Amino acid sequence: METKSDSDSSRVAQGIRALFMLAFWIASRVVLAIVVVLALFQLICSLVTRSPNDKIMRFGKNLGVYLSQIVDFLTYNTDQKPWPFQDWPRY
Repeated sequence: METKSDSDSSRVAQGIRALFMLAFWIASRVVLAIVVVLALFQLICSLVTRSPNDKIMRFGKNLGVYLSQIVDFLTYNTDQKPWPFQDWPRY
C-alpha cells in the first residue's frame, strides 16, 4: 500500500519531470528552427561549391540524434535527460 509520503514524492517527481518535458519541448522547437536555417545554408553552399559542407552535415546529424533523444524523453521511452544533462551527441 502506498503511503501519503510516497504519493506526495511521486507527484513531486512527476511535476519535476513535467517541467523538464516542457523545457525539452521548447528546446526541440529551437533545434528545428536551427535545422531549417542549416538546411537553407547547406542548399546555398551546395549551389555555390557544387558539394555540401561536411561540417554542416555532421552537425545536422548530431542535431537529429539530439532530437531523437528529446523525443525518447518526452514519450517516456527513457528517463535519461538529453544534453545538457548528458554529453552532446556525436555521430
